[in-house]
Amino acid sequence: MDSRYLSADASASIPSPDDALAQGFPTEGNTDLGVLATRIGAWWFYQVGEEIRNCIIAAGITPDKTKVNQLAQAIRILCDIPFASTSVFGKVKLSNNVNDTAQNTAPTSFALSQTWAEATRDASLSAKGRVKLVNSVSSTSTSEAATPNSVKVAYDKGVDAYNLAASHNAHLVPVGAVAMFLRGCNPSGWLPLNGQTITRSQFPVLFSAMGWGESYTLPNMDGRFPEGKQTYAGGGIYRSAGLPNITASFGREALASGAIFNGRATGAMYDQSAGGMHLAVSPWAPANNGNERTYFDASRSSSVYGNSNTVQPNSVTFVFYIKVI
Repeated sequence: MDSRYLSADASASIPSPDDALAQGFPTEGNTDLGVLATRIGAWWFYQVGEEIRNCIIAAGITPDKTKVNQLAQAIRILCDIPFASTSVFGKVKLSNNVNDTAQNTAPTSFALSQTWAEATRDASLSAKGRVKLVNSVSSTSTSEAATPNSVKVAYDKGVDAYNLAASHNAHLVPVGAVAMFLRGCNPSGWLPLNGQTITRSQFPVLFSAMGWGESYTLPNMDGRFPEGKQTYAGGGIYRSAGLPNITASFGREALASGAIFNGRATGAMYDQSAGGMHLAVSPWAPANNGNERTYFDASRSSSVYGNSNTVQPNSVTFVFYIKVI
């Protein structure tokens, strides 16, 4: 509809409100009492018509004088309110979820109360919450948080303690010292003497203290005894295990006369007579009428004999380490 289309005698200008207008309600009047009925004037018709027309326009519809259903269409359109967003007014859906991140829902009072309870809860070892700051470096509280100042103080104390321990450690056990441990415990700052090769870039302090080049292969102490050496450059020399050899001989020698043979013993073998054993030619005479000896050599039964001038004593095993830092 279009309320501005009226009969041919309609006014071309907007009517003015009657100066005698008063607030009240319509009445049919009373002829017996001389009360006139309420007269509906041009201004009232104008107001009603414009309200309807503006509703149709607000819905995006062009008023049409030939149609009588445009107001109903406008009401349906205007009542279909879109969902609200951060930039548009509209209808919203309520949510009880305190973790809702949607931009077109609104939290309920329940959600707000839960959020408040969550925000005001004290923290513990098992739950997030409010914490009280403490500036002590010796506190044992499990519900308070340390301030940056207390952390810095604790850090400085730790650095001082580490430097002091490192200083004492350097004086008590210098880099390059070798120690024995009863088990492979991999102590900090030490390396096992197991034959591994290390480089100067890994342990510059050790290489400087020992006077090594760019790389060095540590001795492998597995199954070996340490041995003293007077010269500085004599460390790390391998020596094979062994026992001193045992040799001896026993035989006969022809006398100058050629008739009697004199028995001779050397090394681990010996005879009882002061001048040797004097034997008759028969039956001890050698077949070639020359000297004959019986020899003894322990290395013929095992290569261990004769391979060293020491013997293996009773022992206890240790794991050897060298201090590298």
